[in-house]
Amino acid sequence: MRTDPSAPLLGDMLARLGRAPRNALCLDATPPIMTLPALAGAARVAVQGWRPLHDALVAAGIAPVPDLADADTGFDAALVRIGRRRVRNLAALAEGQLRLAPGGPLHAAGPTGCG
Repeated sequence: MRTDPSAPLLGDMLARLGRAPRNALCLDATPPIMTLPALAGAARVAVQGWRPLHDALVAAGIAPVPDLADADTGFDAALVRIGRRRVRNLAALAEGQLRLAPGGPLHAAGPTGCG
């Protein structure tokens, strides 16, 4: 994936926090999102179950997981890439909120024709 319109938006949202997250969760991750400068130095968990994007993450040197374990909680920030499927988007937003540490920001972005 060469471009991802949600990556710059998510990067801007993270930059406005004024502090870099120590650990970040990215649901429906893509290489442009996982390599955002705002995530430099953060422990990142990339969730991607779709094989072509999973393989693109691996090619970019990122080890994605298809699903989260029940113990994966307490993230400083959660990023959700919005796609075409409304139910999947709502599930990802709920999952991101569930996995955040108290007070952690949940950021979502995607193309304008999605969600």
